[in-house]
Amino acid sequence: WYRNGERDRTYFAVPYKDGAGVRPFYVDWLVQLRDGRLALFDTKEGITAATAGPKSEGLARYIADEIRLGRHMFGGIVVRRNDSWWYWDGPGYSWDPGLGGWTILSL
Repeated sequence: WYRNGERDRTYFAVPYKDGAGVRPFYVDWLVQLRDGRLALFDTKEGITAATAGPKSEGLARYIADEIRLGRHMFGGIVVRRNDSWWYWDGPGYSWDPGLGGWTILSL
């Protein structure tokens, strides 16, 4: 695993739409799994989970594009609830404090 940095072109970022422009989104964690998959996760909680829509959409687009190129990866926005990690991994980001539509992370 690798804890990614922020705000520096030497770190990994995916593009996301912010208003009228496109900005870099520095995903928190890059994890290489034993089976060869790469997982990209960004941890959120509270208000940052509620406002993560544009970043989630950018990350979902990036992962879908990489999968189309034959890369084995997954990931998304991640929150911790009751000693478990849950993630949203697709388009149409929807923050629900009850985690409806979210997937429990099982590696």
